Amino acid sequence: MGQRIGEGRLGMVWPGLNAPVLRGSELVRLQPTEPDPKRLERLAEARSKRGRFRRLKLNAFDRGWTGGKLGGRSVGSPDSVQDFDFSSFDTRVIEHRNVFKMTSTFGRKKSVRVFVVTGNGNGVAGFALGKGPTVQQAQRLAKNRAAQRLLFAERFEGRTVFHDFYQEYYFTKLWVERRPPGFGLQCHRIIRTLCQLVGIRDLYAKVEGSIHPQNLAKAFFLGLLKQETHAQLAERTGMHVIERSVLRQTFPVLLASPSHHVSASPGLERDVKELYAQGRIRLQKRRQPKFFEKLKSWHIRKRILLRRRNQSASQMERLSLLADTGVVTLYPKPFTAKTESA
Repeated sequence: MGQRIGEGRLGMVWPGLNAPVLRGSELVRLQPTEPDPKRLERLAEARSKRGRFRRLKLNAFDRGWTGGKLGGRSVGSPDSVQDFDFSSFDTRVIEHRNVFKMTSTFGRKKSVRVFVVTGNGNGVAGFALGKGPTVQQAQRLAKNRAAQRLLFAERFEGRTVFHDFYQEYYFTKLWVERRPPGFGLQCHRIIRTLCQLVGIRDLYAKVEGSIHPQNLAKAFFLGLLKQETHAQLAERTGMHVIERSVLRQTFPVLLASPSHHVSASPGLERDVKELYAQGRIRLQKRRQPKFFEKLKSWHIRKRILLRRRNQSASQMERLSLLADTGVVTLYPKPFTAKTESA
């Protein structure tokens, strides 16, 4: 390495390799050259500059969905425009394809098409499609276009959507449901990437029909833009918006109230899912029985567990009786008011 042809320990002139065949009208012949005292120094310097080949390593969060493709990979922030800086934004590749076009002059002409989404993780995001002769040019064009088409999505408590919604885009059907804190993102990998760019941390989404990347992203953004806040829902329906969560033992919590008089009759309740589901029900697969449920030992275990069913609920009831009356009985006696005799 670092050694030229003909420059060995004994330098030689090789016509056609390190020397021309003809010099003017004379034929160059094979002959030794003068020794070079600095040859070993130049070889050591050239070999020290060229190190071992190492493959470029990416951060685990920047590798994308798969190691060998661009889907889900970060391509940096968009270029700044005038005084506005996009350094807080991150851009992810959603779709990358090689497209071809037949021309009459150049024949089959290749180009690259990239669909990206950019966002700052605080409710602002945008998407765009870029096309160019190389991957780098298409990515740069797409992310700069996405920065000029930003959208703002409302978030409940800065972590999830305000309500469940259903959205269609061509043959893509998307169901989105809000989840409590700490649930995480349980959805398609494209929806997970979009949620990270928008700033949504707790969400469940189910995709039915086509999973085309562009249609899936557009359906999700369309559903985010159509959602209503709790205050807007209360003003439109003229009813109080109340949440009953299992985390609070289904205790009602008031989220919003209308500014005008409540027009609904007392006792009337409407589920929020009925307002936004458009009369549709999400497809739920039938639970498949486990392999051990056919064994005899499993049926014996079920008979043993049958004796202790609802034990946790009974324990909570006994604790509440002990806190109220100070006595634990199997069946609490009904309360009767004491009357004083005249």
